Amino acid sequence: MLYFRFVFLLLFIRFLLDFSYVNFVFKYYNYAGFNYDFDINQYVLSIIMYLLCIPLCSLFLKKVSDYFFLSACMFFYAPITSLFGLDSARDFYVVFLCLSSLYLMYYFINHSFVSFKNVPYINGGGQLAIYLSIFFMFLVLSNFLLSGASLNFDLDAVYQFRDQNAKLAEVGIFTYLNNWTYSIFTLYIFAICLKNSRFFLLAFFLSLQVVFFGFSAHKAVLFMPFLVIGAWYYFKKERSLIILPFSISFSLLVCVVLFLYFDDIQVSGLYVRRVFFVPAQLTFAYVDFFNQNEFTFWSQSIMKYFIDYPYEQGISSLIGNWMFNDDTRANNGLVSSGYANFGAIGVYIYSLLLALIIKMIDDFSLSGNMPTWFAISLIASPLNVALIQSDLFTAALTHGLLIALLLVYISRAKVIKETTIEQ
Repeated sequence: MLYFRFVFLLLFIRFLLDFSYVNFVFKYYNYAGFNYDFDINQYVLSIIMYLLCIPLCSLFLKKVSDYFFLSACMFFYAPITSLFGLDSARDFYVVFLCLSSLYLMYYFINHSFVSFKNVPYINGGGQLAIYLSIFFMFLVLSNFLLSGASLNFDLDAVYQFRDQNAKLAEVGIFTYLNNWTYSIFTLYIFAICLKNSRFFLLAFFLSLQVVFFGFSAHKAVLFMPFLVIGAWYYFKKERSLIILPFSISFSLLVCVVLFLYFDDIQVSGLYVRRVFFVPAQLTFAYVDFFNQNEFTFWSQSIMKYFIDYPYEQGISSLIGNWMFNDDTRANNGLVSSGYANFGAIGVYIYSLLLALIIKMIDDFSLSGNMPTWFAISLIASPLNVALIQSDLFTAALTHGLLIALLLVYISRAKVIKETTIEQ
């Protein structure tokens, strides 16, 4: 019975996305390329393709990959199929490419091609992870204070300070360290405090995270701690993942109610359009553009010393200019960036690389007796970036995916069993 509710909620999410697209996104954002051209056959096909993704979703949380595939179904694949089903001009190839990449990842992760469970433990790794995290937190804080960056806590004024503070504080190695610190290191310390019930220390480090928000001017920094606290609070007692589709369907339903009864388009614009449909639209756009133009073959990154980059603009600016004829930077995730580099082969290469990272996290956390919520707290944000928002190598380096993997590895078992924050 619980599984049928789970499937119903996943289908309800798709229905709410369809309703929101027809009645809101298309109506108010048609100028941005969100078209509505209904074809019943294509719509039925889109439902079938969405149903094919549901078997990848586990009802119960046993490992980090269970969370990943459910999240991918809701945030990545559901809007792709919704957009395909409601606009007959959309290419089925994109829907197939996305689904096949998820199945490739699922097959790789859940079959024993390679195992990392017997990788040696690091003696004192838990203490080392804590020391490193706290060190970088105060190093970054010192850099902000010495750089002359302005402290701002007004949510409405963040864009006035973001570029200015970045020019002052994101210099040299701090281009990476700043983001690693308030996206990974602070979340790690929050998780340690929660695991060991050190709530006074948690309050102190939460205050420090608010300061990081004030300097960085990124709203996500302010809300990241809720990811850790929510994962700890729910998954320390429950294993059912039904809370996730319930929460997403509820939030979408709230947006629908706000629009229908209060004529509110701000919340729906920020949430429904920006979170779900913009990445989906960009996925179709990337595949469309690079079907007609030359692949980049990683000539902006790992192959830049061997292959000449064929365009005058970076990939995100190139797509933004092609779509909107302006300076918009249209960053997008795994399928888009993989396809831009080497077509479908690039997508499958990226899928296997990301699957390898997730497989490592699964094995490290399971073999290290690490609570799954603990690993999710560290890895959820960079995984989301890799899947939906950025190139895989950018997510690995700039957004801290490899740093999160490293912390999970070195803090296996001992940090969970023995290490306390006072140590």
